[in-house]
Amino acid sequence: MALRLVSQGRRLECTIQGGKRFAREMGSESVVNTIAMQVRVLDPALFRRVNRMVKMDANTLRLHFGRPGGSSANVDVHYNVGRDSYDVTVHKLRNFEVVSSKPNEDVYVEQLPEVIRRGLER
Repeated sequence: MALRLVSQGRRLECTIQGGKRFAREMGSESVVNTIAMQVRVLDPALFRRVNRMVKMDANTLRLHFGRPGGSSANVDVHYNVGRDSYDVTVHKLRNFEVVSSKPNEDVYVEQLPEVIRRGLER
């Protein structure tokens, strides 16, 4: 599966092959790599809907869902080091305005796919 990853304003083409490689630049132990792999393993069908991934900062990964001519949404998954949990915020484009949901705080790894799916359905 080939995905586009944007890091610090530069696009990188990366390929996921059997979970062994995510992106050359991110490194195998980075937080954003871990977030992506957790979503991929817990819900492969949801992960296949991701069009693009953007590293927002060292602890935040943005997943872009959408299709040309259709609806689109960005899901920000932020890892809280102190609480060892995630904050998930969904940003949707409606009537040419960005509508952001209230962040879902203290989301544990096994809850990630469910929280992302609920946010996309709203």
